[in-house]
Amino acid sequence: MTILMSSGLGGGAGGGAGGGAGGGAGGGAGGGSGGDALPERDALMDDLEDDGGDEDELGYEERVALKYRKTVDGDKKAIQYKNKKGEQRARKINIPESASGLKSAIHEWARALFGLPRLSNSPTSSKVKFLENTLPTTAIDTEVNAWINYSASRETFIDMKVEANMEKLLAKNPSANEATRKELKIRCTKRAVEAYVDSHKIKFSSRVAKATASVYTYDPTQLAFAEAALTQCGFPRLTLQWGCSLSTQWNMAVINSLVSSWLNCFNARAVPSSYYIDSNKINVPMYAKEILTQWLQTKRSVYSQQLRDLKIVAKEGGREKLVKKKITAAEKQKMKDLKKKLAKTRSEAIKDHLKIYGRATKNILDDVDIHSDTEMVAPTPNSPARLKRIKVGWRSAELDELISLEDKYSYKTIKDPVKKAKVQEGVALRSEYSTTKVAPEDQTPPYQFYKCLVKPAYLTDELDELTVEGLALSDTVINIKDAIAILKKKLKPSATMMCSLSIRGTRGQNPTKRPMHHPALICKQLHQRGQNTGPCTDCTMLLHATGTMLLHVTCSMLCVFGSINTASEIRFTTPSFIPSTTLIQQTSSHPRTLQPFSAVTPLLSLLSSTNQIMASLSQQDAGSWPNGGPPKSRKAKNKLWATYLPKSNEADCKSFAEFTRFLLGHTRHNPDYPNPPTILKLVSLPPLTKEAILHNRSVFTTYNSLSHLDTTDWLPFKALVQSDLSANGIHQYTFDWYAHDGEMSQWNQVMIFFTIKHWRFAQTASAFTNFALDDKWNEDKYQIGIMSHWVCGRIEEVKNGFRKDHKVCQRHRTRKRRELHEYRKVTVTRYAQQFLDLLPSADCCSDTEEDLDVPLQKSIRPSWRSEKYGNWLHLVDRLSYEHQSTVMRRYQATRRFDTHREPGNTINPLAKVCTKLPESCYDSSFLSQYGEVQQVMLGIQSNSSHLDDAVTAISALLPPSQNS
Repeated sequence: MTILMSSGLGGGAGGGAGGGAGGGAGGGAGGGSGGDALPERDALMDDLEDDGGDEDELGYEERVALKYRKTVDGDKKAIQYKNKKGEQRARKINIPESASGLKSAIHEWARALFGLPRLSNSPTSSKVKFLENTLPTTAIDTEVNAWINYSASRETFIDMKVEANMEKLLAKNPSANEATRKELKIRCTKRAVEAYVDSHKIKFSSRVAKATASVYTYDPTQLAFAEAALTQCGFPRLTLQWGCSLSTQWNMAVINSLVSSWLNCFNARAVPSSYYIDSNKINVPMYAKEILTQWLQTKRSVYSQQLRDLKIVAKEGGREKLVKKKITAAEKQKMKDLKKKLAKTRSEAIKDHLKIYGRATKNILDDVDIHSDTEMVAPTPNSPARLKRIKVGWRSAELDELISLEDKYSYKTIKDPVKKAKVQEGVALRSEYSTTKVAPEDQTPPYQFYKCLVKPAYLTDELDELTVEGLALSDTVINIKDAIAILKKKLKPSATMMCSLSIRGTRGQNPTKRPMHHPALICKQLHQRGQNTGPCTDCTMLLHATGTMLLHVTCSMLCVFGSINTASEIRFTTPSFIPSTTLIQQTSSHPRTLQPFSAVTPLLSLLSSTNQIMASLSQQDAGSWPNGGPPKSRKAKNKLWATYLPKSNEADCKSFAEFTRFLLGHTRHNPDYPNPPTILKLVSLPPLTKEAILHNRSVFTTYNSLSHLDTTDWLPFKALVQSDLSANGIHQYTFDWYAHDGEMSQWNQVMIFFTIKHWRFAQTASAFTNFALDDKWNEDKYQIGIMSHWVCGRIEEVKNGFRKDHKVCQRHRTRKRRELHEYRKVTVTRYAQQFLDLLPSADCCSDTEEDLDVPLQKSIRPSWRSEKYGNWLHLVDRLSYEHQSTVMRRYQATRRFDTHREPGNTINPLAKVCTKLPESCYDSSFLSQYGEVQQVMLGIQSNSSHLDDAVTAISALLPPSQNS
């Protein structure tokens, strides 16, 4: 018998909690009528909240639910605590999102001065030199007292010097006025400061991180200015009183000095251009100090942990012990988080399909302990690092099958393609089982788990009786067979027909000369044939060949000229020529003999339905409208527009674009588009239709062609547009750049129709004589499509800020990197195609600095790339140059982009990393920053000699002078 534990807890408990409101599921709805329905409550949770007594008295289901509720409550409290601490650190100053560039710039400034390079301190291997990059030791009392005395003695010294020098100068000029006295005092003060610095020189201990030399760090000169400012303030080194509050005299002076020196760097425009800071939107001095204060506040706790680690390192063998401790803790936490995430992903994927099977089944899947652990396998010379799952020996076959179905179902219900790919990749990484033997005592079912879901042999053969009794397994029977059946049904392909392109045949040609591919409809049997594996004798087939499409229709069963295989899949080869319409009948004695068949009527309905199926398949190949309407993304729209509109670089598209930009006032000297219409203008827009706009040509009666001799001057046409808009109650020619519907909004549609109307008039007035217009694009559908395409692109440009300097620079770098990759790919394909896998994408190529004032551009090397891999790419560049200089003039070869580059000293630590390359292509210091999990995700290939062979092959193709 099957017992569902959710029956008693789901109904009666809800009724009791509802009081007079009613029992069962309606208990939480309230007793009154006409009021709003309250959220659905979980009756089991209500019982646990009412009676949170001893957990030993609770069953397995109640314990799991209580554990889950505590986890949720703990997450909420952790978020609340984090928000509260964040508000305290921010001291009620809300740093806007627009200050993200400022925050990164300040953090990099502080890291460089404190000697903290942009390297990961995660000890993921024995090669990592842990605790090498630490915070400076705290300022001791001797340093603080010396700094205070330095400040006081400096003031006394300067005052005495100024007073003595002023007496001498005034004795020579006693009648000096107030302005002269003020100028003399300033001059004396400067001399006194210089005299004090010369007589009280302080040796400053620099901690500037030399390893931060990348495109994101500051110039060493600016960092030296900051250290000089600290020296003038009397600081012997850059540090804080980490054990004290930041409001101490020493700490506040250090913060003010760092902020002041950074502001001087910012005003001198020496901040790296990669940090976008808009001083017009944010208060840079105020936010700079607040950001630095918050960063230093977090470093105080880091310094406390650093002291505890240093105590361990001070002991014998402490460094190795600490590194091992860090590695073990990190790996355990990663595997624990992976197990929780795995359980959550599996449960959420199928929870909607298991509601009808009760709460017990859902709680089983929510329990983290029933899911398998993960083992990280270290990389070997023959295989990369990978993940393996440890088999749970106590799970029954039904529970194993349910969890395996969860894995298959976990990524199929995800709509986001990026998230779906990540989940699918995570499932694939754990596909192998580990060979590690786990002691049965260390792998037992959860306390009070259901005995029906545990292997009986495991309880009798692997565990002793005392251990089994201690588990207190429940005898309640849980039915999960129905859940398994429904998941299998949903994972099974529902379509009975598939399209195949594996058919080869010809039409009216010799099949030995030029075979053609014919799409065909591959079908499965409509019913089972039992043990009969021979050809079907009672089958009528219609072969209808039209164009290159071949349709096969059967009466009782779909089959082929020969026998049907056991997989119920039809495969055949088309004859060399088939008449346009042939009806055949297949006989039992001669299964491959085609005979005329006159019974056409019974097959007409099948032919009609098949044509409908093929029409739907052809529509799917041409693209479809998702979500019950036309596509809304820019890429999907461009894909559809490209099927029937001219290219954007053709004359018709260019004429529309130039004419619209002129009407908007967009020029090279004024690259900004006009502001969008206000809400008042949008509301007051008159209800105009396309016909009313295009057919009303009364505004053109004021145009005098005799006074407009230069038709390339478009100012009269712009005046006509303004006059036409004013006559219709519109007082601004612009587009709604931030409209929710994009180019399909009412305002933008009206502007598009006005633009087309006046463009047509300008065309008749010979305004586009410089454009070779084509008459075939003069229809409404084409011109509206061209304008809609242009407006859609400009809306994306305005919304995403494509015209900003940093994005323009980014596009230029991407374009150069793609060009470089194309040169190299063509060269390797021509000379050494077997090494083409070493150039997977443009990300393997380096960026180029944007300095147009110098003839040779410097490259920006990605930090992940090894020196050997970079040298091989440079050899490919030389070979590419040699090839082009031989097939073309050498002058043309020297004009290529890659010949104007030279290796630079700049390193980009945030460059995209290419995956699935040999290990020798990656820098060893880069790989040492990441653990086995990250290296598995990187997909490192085990063929270590592949790159050496590539270097040898390319070097052999170069001339001796180039090879040296």
